[in-house]
Amino acid sequence: MAERETFDDFFNAVTGGTWADPADPHRRVADALRRLSHRSVVYQPDRGVDEWTTLAERLEDLLEGADPEVNASRYDPADYFDAVADRVRPNSRGTHPLMGVANAISPPLLVGVDDDCVYADVIYDARHEGLFGFVQGGFIAAAFDLMLGQAVARRGGRGVTASLTVNFRVPTPIGQPLQYRAQHERVDGRKSYGRAQLIRRADGGVTAEAEGLFVAPRQPLYEEN
Repeated sequence: MAERETFDDFFNAVTGGTWADPADPHRRVADALRRLSHRSVVYQPDRGVDEWTTLAERLEDLLEGADPEVNASRYDPADYFDAVADRVRPNSRGTHPLMGVANAISPPLLVGVDDDCVYADVIYDARHEGLFGFVQGGFIAAAFDLMLGQAVARRGGRGVTASLTVNFRVPTPIGQPLQYRAQHERVDGRKSYGRAQLIRRADGGVTAEAEGLFVAPRQPLYEEN
C-alpha cells in the first residue's frame, strides 16, 4: 500500500517543475500573455483604434482552430486525486490560477516556507486594480484561501474551505512588493484553523488579515483512481 504523502512531497510538487525555469516554453508563453494582458488594460491614450485593431487581428490569427471545451480541465489525468496515497497535484504543470507561473491569469504568488509560516511574495498590477491604485479585494481573499490551506496542510490538517473571514485594514496598493504569511493554529477533530496576514514589504504594514476554517469531508471528494 502506498504511503500517505508528506507535506514536503506535496509542497515540492506544487512549487517546482520544469515550468519553474524562466526559459521553459510553457512558462514563456504565460509570461508573454501576462505582459500582453497588462498592456491591454493600462490606460494608454497614445494608442489609437487602428493599433488595437491590428493587434486584435494578429492575435485572432494565432488562435485558428477549435478551442477546448468550456469544462476542459487544466489537470493531467495522472494528477487527479490518489485516494491510496491521499495525494493531489494542483500545480504539477505550473497552471494553478494563483501560484502557477505557467498560467497567464495568475499574478503569480511565489510560495515558500520558513520556520514560522507558509508565505508568498507577489506584486499586483493594473489587471488586479479595483479602485484607483488599489488591489480589488476579491483577489486578496482568493490568495488568503490558498495560503491558509497550505498552512493547515503543512501541520497535518486536512479538508476544504468551510469559512474564510477577511479583515481589510487599509487599501492594498498595486505595483508594490507584498507578502502573504499564513500560520496554522489548531486542529479540532475534522476541523483545522489558520490565520494569515498580507504585508507591505517596504514598511511591514499589514493591509489585510484573514482567518480560515477547513473541514475534512465525511465522504471523499473523489472516487479512488
